[in-house]
Amino acid sequence: MAINLITAQVIISVILIAAGQIMFKITARSWSQYGSLYSIKPALSLFCAMILYATATIIWIRALRDIDLSRAYPYMSLSFVLVPISSVILFDEKIDMNYAIGLALIIAGLVTISRS
Repeated sequence: MAINLITAQVIISVILIAAGQIMFKITARSWSQYGSLYSIKPALSLFCAMILYATATIIWIRALRDIDLSRAYPYMSLSFVLVPISSVILFDEKIDMNYAIGLALIIAGLVTISRS
């Protein structure tokens, strides 16, 4: 199944939102380490997070020109999957079995919605 341009824009937007959340976590860690949000590392990671969010928003708005919000919005639930998986990989955070089942249900729900 080929992904059309509009769907690709929606998915790219979601990926950028998830990446922004990861950058916010990096900002929080840097802030704790350097003691100030105005130190270069936390400030830089915060700036990157804001750029990611701004870019995601522009792509999202562009996609919404050609797709119904009710069709696009369920894809935002992918961020609820991408961020925890990224957190496990990047920050060695843990998720339990119930959490993993919840993530699988989100994916199943998205697959179900996308087929309609």
